[in-house]
Amino acid sequence: VRSSSAPGRPKARAREEEEEEEEEVHQVRSSSQSSRRPRRATERRATPPPSWDHPEGLPFEDLEVDSTVTGVVVNISEFGVFADIGYERNIKVGCQARYWKRFRRGDILEDLVVTAVSLESRKASASLEDAEAALEANRAPLEDLREGSLVDGVVDQKNQFGVFVNIGAEHCHGRLQ
Repeated sequence: VRSSSAPGRPKARAREEEEEEEEEVHQVRSSSQSSRRPRRATERRATPPPSWDHPEGLPFEDLEVDSTVTGVVVNISEFGVFADIGYERNIKVGCQARYWKRFRRGDILEDLVVTAVSLESRKASASLEDAEAALEANRAPLEDLREGSLVDGVVDQKNQFGVFVNIGAEHCHGRLQ
């Protein structure tokens, strides 16, 4: 920013330009950002909150308590396991907490029994009687896989080491090359 006393620049006009620049540039900096350039308002990206809605799915009004459904694990968190059962929202799967981290995205859960449906909050839950059997049904011994064979899989996670796919093998993921 040039000084308002610079030659060839009226003081009133310089003050107006400085005010405009201050409005354009938002300089919110922490100590770790002191060397970074200021961000303009147009650079900020508003990320929408995650949504577990499936508008193309069946309506929740058709889901009945005590019905048996099949689902696919779509999320594992510190709150539990969540599965897509083909309805407009995912459901929470009730099983013992010690099994939560053993499930992977893409695991197929059969014989889920719907335990609760809340039409007001658009949430539902289902119980899984035998989590150990469900895990075994989704895992194959690693020895059954051969180099060069084609397998189906679901992307389970990605990080700085690569993209990892649930290929249904015991104790490991497949890593994409």
